[in-house]
Amino acid sequence: MPPGSGSQALRSGINTLHMNIRVNVRIDTRAYAGRQGNIYMALPPDGSSTVRAEWTTHGRLLPGRLASGERVVVYSGAIPGPYLDDTIQVRLTTDARQLAEDVRRIQFHFELDTP
Repeated sequence: MPPGSGSQALRSGINTLHMNIRVNVRIDTRAYAGRQGNIYMALPPDGSSTVRAEWTTHGRLLPGRLASGERVVVYSGAIPGPYLDDTIQVRLTTDARQLAEDVRRIQFHFELDTP
């Protein structure tokens, strides 16, 4: 997650870890401005445990949810300009028993498809 993003972590019960993160998103869409397309948010598989993410947005991107190894549409239609900006509030959930001892990085990324 980018520097400056706010976060909070909370364990509920014995095994579930929740983290709330605010992410400022800026997707470079210069090469696709004015064209029709779909933008996906993807979360690659981690290998040690499944991470689930659920998010809300400020309106440019679609709210949604996904799990490790999945991708979901967060924008569909005409690409509006050189950048697509939004702020998303993400809630991450995972089984704390499966976490490795090392610090983990959650590596969301965006993919853009055009017809």
